[in-house]
This record gives sequence, structure tokens and C-alpha cells, in this order.
Amino acid sequence: MELKRYESYIFEKLEKVDSMYRNAKRQAEALSKKDTQKFLLLVQKREVIIKDIENIDNVLNSNELPKSLKCESVLKEINEKYKKIKELNDDNMDIANKLKIDFEKRIHLMKLNKDAMDKGYNAQAQYVKGAYFDKKIGK
Repeated sequence: MELKRYESYIFEKLEKVDSMYRNAKRQAEALSKKDTQKFLLLVQKREVIIKDIENIDNVLNSNELPKSLKCESVLKEINEKYKKIKELNDDNMDIANKLKIDFEKRIHLMKLNKDAMDKGYNAQAQYVKGAYFDKKIGK
């Protein structure tokens, strides 16, 4: 592969990695605002970016790579961005797990409220020949 073409792929990869970094930042913002819909959209966009990067890597790995100082510095920059992205993703996972636990608690409370309504307030009273028997006392 010629040097100019190789450089174009490297710069395209850098652009995609920058895009993934910005996406990770937006994911953190969405999680901090508890905007799960925006977060899911950003995750889907991230998957597209990852596939694009994989395609670029496949092209780069299929050929013998020319060496240049410019390319080496760009590759170092890409690796630094990957480290920052990993840190952001780890933080995002922690926040997402906390949100998940919060949602699970809310769902549990909603189920408890539903059961209380169904079994308590909306339950049919039990009568036998005009006498009411309270089956809830002592439970």
C-alpha cells in the first residue's frame, strides 16, 4: 500500500476514533440526565462507528504498512484516544449500573403497589350468609 493511501486510512481512523470519543462524552451527559432514550441512540451510533473502524483496520491489516513519522504520531494519538474512551466507558458503565439498580427498585415498588391495590383495596370482600370474615388479620 502506498504511503498517501495509508495516511488517508490512518486519518480516517483518527476521525472515527474522535467521533467515538465525542459519542462517549454525550453518553455520559445522557446518563447524568437519566435520559435513557438518548443514551440508547448514542450506543447504537457507537456500534456503527466501531464497525467503520473495524473495516478500516481490516484494510490496514491486509497490506504491508509503510512507515513514516507522521503516521506513527497519528497512531500514538489514536492509542491515547482509545485510553480516554475506555476511561469514559468505564465511568458510563458505573453510572448505567447505578441507574439499573434504581430502575429495579422502582419496578419492585410499583409491583408492591399493584399487589396492594389488587389484593387490598380492590379485593372482593368475603361474605358467608351475610357475615363478613376478615382473612387479612394476622397475616
